[in-house]
Amino acid sequence: MDDLAIPLIWVFSVVIGCLVGAAKGRIGSGMVWSLLFGPVGVIVVLCLPNLAKKEEDAKAQQLLQSQV
Repeated sequence: MDDLAIPLIWVFSVVIGCLVGAAKGRIGSGMVWSLLFGPVGVIVVLCLPNLAKKEEDAKAQQLLQSQV
């Protein structure tokens, strides 16, 4: 049972890293960081900037500029 705990934690970390990365527009980064560093990689992904929000803000700013 103990031999299986570490791989399960690592796989769980990769899944969580991918989900968090997808929410931030960085699914590849989420997978790589969590695959390399496990639970610490998930924390790294949580600290990365949100590209999806930046893209949304840029589109909103562009729309606002075109209306003015």
